[in-house]
Order: sequence, then C-alpha cells, then structure tokens
Amino acid sequence: MSDRVESKIILDTNVVMEILAVKDLLDSGEKLGTEEAALGSPVFRYRQLRSRHANLLVWLFAKQRINTGSLKNEVVDILRDKMAPQSDGNSYGFTTVIVHVVRPRMLHGWGFGALIHANPLATKEDADDELLRLALAHGDAIITNEGLSPDGYSDVKKNGDINLRGKCHRDGVPVFSPAEYLIRLGADVPVEARKFCDAYEKAAREALRSKTFANPNMNEFLDTLDGLYRFIMRDEVDQRFEHIKRPTVSERARS
Repeated sequence: MSDRVESKIILDTNVVMEILAVKDLLDSGEKLGTEEAALGSPVFRYRQLRSRHANLLVWLFAKQRINTGSLKNEVVDILRDKMAPQSDGNSYGFTTVIVHVVRPRMLHGWGFGALIHANPLATKEDADDELLRLALAHGDAIITNEGLSPDGYSDVKKNGDINLRGKCHRDGVPVFSPAEYLIRLGADVPVEARKFCDAYEKAAREALRSKTFANPNMNEFLDTLDGLYRFIMRDEVDQRFEHIKRPTVSERARS
C-alpha cells in the first residue's frame, strides 16, 4: 500500500479485507465442514461472492490502471490484529502469498494507496464519517460492503441506525458494492473469473521458479491458494482444501 494516492474512488476497508485476507471465508467454511456443504449454504455463498466480486473488481482496476484510496492505518491494524495475525498460521500464510505474489504479479496496475488528507486515526464509525467527508469534498465514489447481507442491500443497520451506504444516499455521494461497480464497468464476471484463476496459476509457477519464499513450507500455501481461488471464483471443489485444516501447516508456516 503506497503512502499517498490521488483517486476518485474510495475503497472501504471491508472491501480491502476481501482482497488481502481469506480468514472470514475460511472460518465460515470450517463451520460447515465440506466444500459441498459450503456451496449449499446461503450465508457462505454470500461470503464467497463478496470475495469474488472484490477480487475481480481490483483485477479489472489493475487492467485499467485505476487508482483507489483507503484509510491506511485502519487497513493495516485490522489486517495485522484480526484478519491475518501471525498467531493464525493459515490466515497469515495466505495473506503472505497474496501480498508477495498476487499483488505484485497480478494486480500491479492497481494503484492502491492511502487517502490524501485523511485522518489517520479514524476507525469504525469515525472511519465511515471520514470516508464520507472526503467523498463530499473531492467528488469521490465510495465502494463498500456496508449494507450488504445475504438478504440484499439496506441503508440501515440491524439497530436501525443509518450505515455508510445510507449516509452516501442521504448526502448524494455515489456508492456501490463491488458487485454493483462490476456492473457499472460492464464486466463479464464468468470470463474474468476464469482469467483471474489462470493468471494466478501462472503467477504461482513464476513464484516457485524464482523462489519467492525463503521458507519452502510457504509453497504449500502458494499451491492451496490456487484451489481456493478456483473455489471462490468458479465454484470448483478441489482436494487441496484438505491442507487448510492440517494444524501442521500453521506450525510450519511460522517456522
């Protein structure tokens, strides 16, 4: 993530986490037990499509060399403390592959940086208000998963308070989910999903050949992420998912 970026598109942290981490998806899948059960679960399907649409969105941004801005401190803090902590070997291992292989080899055209003029200490509700303030000041669009649930879209939270999506509608700020922005771009999702998976397979081969990771045990995550992306993007069930549940994977990744 670069220090500063000029952008007309703001990516909310909840979208960035779908790109840089897979913890929520893995946790949801583990509760269901099998990939087949996961594909039949509406709640898991919702999580899967969130990941699919966010990743395909920045895949297309990379092709079109589009810049986006986010709240850097919030992204780093949530990634480090919640979504990919070193104490969670699996989540940390997959995020390491995403940061060192996917980002530079597949998404290098996507300008992903910290928002200029943003309050670096803003988190939670304050972060939402900060994104709204910046969008109003600079005419930016906001892409967020706020207001999105397995039941569809809503401008209010469960407690009745207005959410970021609702605030944008109230104040006239263009707001989209990743799925909505893909429609705006005219994306052919099945075609781009196949291209994304093929690109990862190539990137993984190149990473192996160039010995990107000094720890050879990281190559297991490199291989398993191929199957995980194919599951996310194309509903393909792969026996490599068995590796995710082995406790020795986490232990070896930290060695």
